[in-house]
Amino acid sequence: MGLAILSPDEEGRKWGGKDNKTTKRRNQGASHAQAVFELIKTELPKVVAFDQSQVFFTGVSGGSILLASEFIPAFMDQFPNSGVLLNCGGLKPQFELTDSVESKRFKLLRPMDLATKSTKT
Repeated sequence: MGLAILSPDEEGRKWGGKDNKTTKRRNQGASHAQAVFELIKTELPKVVAFDQSQVFFTGVSGGSILLASEFIPAFMDQFPNSGVLLNCGGLKPQFELTDSVESKRFKLLRPMDLATKSTKT
């Protein structure tokens, strides 16, 4: 099963919002990440059965920024055996990572890491 959560394609209405007056690039990221978390953990189970321990997330542009900067650091530990694919974007976490997120089961692979692995026999 797949599910796309779309952001409006209008100025000022993006994943995480935008605030040029602060150093934080996506000032509504925390509330948007919370909304995605609640959709997956609370609302979807009301209408469809799925294994919440095997949910895979992907984002493009602002969606990958939201996942990288807010969602992964705050909520990925709630989704064991899950993964994330970030496309065309990303932003460093907007707060301190906890030990649970930095656990050994969570590993960041960069494109160069994947290329190196695919050339090894």
